[in-house]
Amino acid sequence: DASYYGKRDFILRELAPYEIYSANKYAIFDLANQDAQSAIELGAPSSAYVYRHYARNFIEANHCQEGLEETQKLIQQYGTQTSDYGQYYSLYLTEAYICLGELDLALESAQAITCDDPVSTCKSGLLAEIYLQSGDYENALNTVNYMINWQPAGGGWRYFIRALIYYKQGQIDLAQQ
Repeated sequence: DASYYGKRDFILRELAPYEIYSANKYAIFDLANQDAQSAIELGAPSSAYVYRHYARNFIEANHCQEGLEETQKLIQQYGTQTSDYGQYYSLYLTEAYICLGELDLALESAQAITCDDPVSTCKSGLLAEIYLQSGDYENALNTVNYMINWQPAGGGWRYFIRALIYYKQGQIDLAQQ
């Protein structure tokens, strides 16, 4: 039954972030992807989330190229603007490019993301990550400050990123604050 495999995929995806060792986390996403693939093979409807998870699980399991290819298939089939899940496809595309270290392409695809939550790693969070990895500390800091000013509570990771940026800029006092 495709729905059972889909549910187990979902459960594994929810479980993986709690794993502290990246090798184990990657293995959990690999298991989740086996279930997503089984759900697809057993005839899960094309609107089922397992199709999105199949692409994202590759990225989460550090199989960056496969994740990119599956995301591109989804975009070719459904587009990014017309489907209910289009925003996810732009997000996955950005994450795949980050995973591959293709930061110029990641920055380009991040511009197409429509969701933005100052506490999550949606558009602004991904932009901050891209800027940080690119060494563009000024834009990274501006983006993180924008996120914190927009919603100061929650999303404590943003404060750690800001501290890291200050540290990399040699502003140790601000980093400690």
